[in-house]
Amino acid sequence: MDFYNVISKYTENQQNIFEFYNDLFLSYDNIKYKTRYKIPFYYGKTWICYLSPKGTVGVELCFLRPIDMKLSVDNLDYKDRKQIAGITIVDLDQKQIRVIKEIFEEAIFVDETIKYTPKNNRKL
Repeated sequence: MDFYNVISKYTENQQNIFEFYNDLFLSYDNIKYKTRYKIPFYYGKTWICYLSPKGTVGVELCFLRPIDMKLSVDNLDYKDRKQIAGITIVDLDQKQIRVIKEIFEEAIFVDETIKYTPKNNRKL
């Protein structure tokens, strides 16, 4: 499904957030886009993150391997989830954009350097 068809049903503010971060993420080498579950997902070797609408106000950027992201853990919220953590975006605040860029770069590093092991196979 085309990216613009996916985001067309959301508010103008949400569409602006989706577009900005879509352009940002796809500016990185080897990052690809795919629609899954009617929302935008971004991946390298494995799924890195996705953008999910939150009501009519904002968008949540969720990372699929936060357990391996040691530097960004304080900026991510698990919201009672065990494997996914995210950050809620309500506008295009420059400070938050810098933080998200750092988190995304760590997620790319994790994707490229740490082999993905499904949670049920991880050793504690």
